[in-house]
Amino acid sequence: MKKILVFIILAGFFSPFLGAQNTGTVPGDRTVQGDRTVPLDLYLVIDSSSAFSGSINNAIKWVNDEVIGQILREGDSLVVWAAGDRGEMIFSGTISSGDLGGNTDLRNRLSALEASGRRADFISPLRDISIRTSQTQVPRSRLGLTMLVFSSAAVLEPVLRDDTRSMLRWSRTLRYEGWQVIMTAADIGPRVQQAARVYMSSLQ
Repeated sequence: MKKILVFIILAGFFSPFLGAQNTGTVPGDRTVQGDRTVPLDLYLVIDSSSAFSGSINNAIKWVNDEVIGQILREGDSLVVWAAGDRGEMIFSGTISSGDLGGNTDLRNRLSALEASGRRADFISPLRDISIRTSQTQVPRSRLGLTMLVFSSAAVLEPVLRDDTRSMLRWSRTLRYEGWQVIMTAADIGPRVQQAARVYMSSLQ
């Protein structure tokens, strides 16, 4: 029963992003209808190791179309890292009203990203994200979400041996042909635990 509750909470948290439920103009003059009114702080880490070379173009297209083009809205913040031989921040900024159709500069930077590293350093970006989220103390009026885009689970093995593994304890995975996305939220663990305690207490 507790596992079912955890799944419901995770699905409830991530579903607005999976459905890209925002209202705004996206490329092609399509209008996306939705109801998200809470600003989002999105941390995006993209595998740029050679292991991702066969799928990186499809993954970047997904990021441009589904994340930048549909999920992000005015007032959201975005930080992007390329995870190659070392994690490198390639973009940081706040989405303005002029970016609702998709930030051209960001799209160009992503399209120019090359998968040529000998390894994928996800640890340093995750540590940076951990510092940012703990120091910022994001108010409850904002959502914090981390997305890892990568070739296969093998590239995350160093993360799972490091103290950064705790950041992936509560997560949801999307699987595509040749690549995957893990979504996790900095404060989802405490939310799940609190909800589980409340629920279990109600059964007593």
